[in-house]
Amino acid sequence: MNVLPKHLRAFVHLAETLSFSRTAEHFHYTQPSLSKLIKDLETTLGRSLFERSTRHVALTEDGVELVGQARHIIRSYDEGLSGLENRIVNSSQRIAISALPSLASVMLPAVVSHLEGRYPSLTTTIYDGSSEATLQHLLRNQVDLALTAADPSRRELVYQELLKDRFVLVSAGKLAASIPTTVTLSDLSDMPLISMSAASTAQKYMVAAFMSKDTQFRPKMAFDQISTIGSFVQAGLGIAVLPYLAVFLLRHLEQLTITEIVGGPTRSIGIVTRRDTQLSLIAEEACEQLKRYAQEIVDKEPKWLRKAS
Repeated sequence: MNVLPKHLRAFVHLAETLSFSRTAEHFHYTQPSLSKLIKDLETTLGRSLFERSTRHVALTEDGVELVGQARHIIRSYDEGLSGLENRIVNSSQRIAISALPSLASVMLPAVVSHLEGRYPSLTTTIYDGSSEATLQHLLRNQVDLALTAADPSRRELVYQELLKDRFVLVSAGKLAASIPTTVTLSDLSDMPLISMSAASTAQKYMVAAFMSKDTQFRPKMAFDQISTIGSFVQAGLGIAVLPYLAVFLLRHLEQLTITEIVGGPTRSIGIVTRRDTQLSLIAEEACEQLKRYAQEIVDKEPKWLRKAS
């Protein structure tokens, strides 16, 4: 039975007004078009719904019997359609981001706060983990975008640099007192360095920097967690070599000293997206907010952070 909502809406409105002219005007039909619509409905149902003449329109017994059912069908249809629309809207108000832990902690709170202010029903998922895990989430279509260090240089991915993050020394107590105001890479060779673990991009940058000087990077200790590094530094057990943004996570610790490494490595921080996937409007807005926030922190910390190339 080919009965569409437009047939039932016209039937109900005409039953309520008993006026072809008013019903036609309400739905922006011509009167001949409305007459054909009602006639088609009567033909499909096999029943006459209206008695009509040039001066008179009235419901038939069948029309009286069926108009209540028509109202119920329209109400159910509209409620179902509204529910479907709400579900689509709510499902579209989602964003998933993977990021290195230091970047997730420093850059994402402000961005997510902005998005939640704009989209009160927003569902946000953040994965914080290693550089490899961060990219794997993106490659498996589990996230909209990734925030990581270094261009992954993969054809299926697009990298947008946000800023450059300088490596620094972090020390405390007697060890801090023994360090000059600035140091060079060569000065680090004899220091009790504490680094991120070998799997981290942070240590890879240090290894590459030392290799450029024909030396090996051999830290005294290496840890996965920045908080652990902070505890060992505060206890005077070593000097951390970290990207500056990672030091943000140690600011709650007391009496830490940050020292410049002249000619030291600088890591690139950027957004990674899939080349074959168009970002949602919310994901695009997240990217714009990340760019804006990156500019803000570069302006606040020009000694340690640099603008994107």
